[in-house]
Amino acid sequence: DKSITAYVYHTGKPLIITQELFDELEARGEVELVGTNSASWMGAPLNTPDGPIGVMAVQDYETTGCYTESDKDFLAHIGSQVALALERQQAEEARRENSELLDLFMQRSPIYCFIKESSPTRSVTMHASENYQEMIGIPGHAMIGQSMEELFPPEFAAKITADDWSVVSKGDMLQLDEELNGRSYTTIKFPIVQGNKTY
Repeated sequence: DKSITAYVYHTGKPLIITQELFDELEARGEVELVGTNSASWMGAPLNTPDGPIGVMAVQDYETTGCYTESDKDFLAHIGSQVALALERQQAEEARRENSELLDLFMQRSPIYCFIKESSPTRSVTMHASENYQEMIGIPGHAMIGQSMEELFPPEFAAKITADDWSVVSKGDMLQLDEELNGRSYTTIKFPIVQGNKTY
């Protein structure tokens, strides 16, 4: 695409296009006419820290010299604000999609899954798979906010809490065989680091 809009997008700089400048860019093979020619055209990229995500443009098909450098600066400022708003919206949509994906995973998982916040004396459920209904009679969504002592027998809960803290504090994976209510399980625990916090 060699449109003027694409040129602004790739350069990342606001631009007022005169016929003279268009002819110069066209001669260099950097742009070509797409659609109807405008007497006046001005555009600004929607710049983000990761690069442009679009272009905001205005045009007049009849009057030449419509736009000034002040107009260009103003459009660039508006473009930066629009880019920021779009970036925030995209980040929120991505966060929501990720949250929905995690929820679906916890609903459908055929294995027992926990994400917990741990300390030396307490381990609390943040997320849990729904199939815990089969193990302890409580579905995952009802386990959120519950400590191990509230979900499991005291001795078993104390061991879980100690193991969780060992994984979080040392940053190592732990694999062990456990028994609960007459059934045997292979448990794998591993740390999840998010920013300056480990789960």
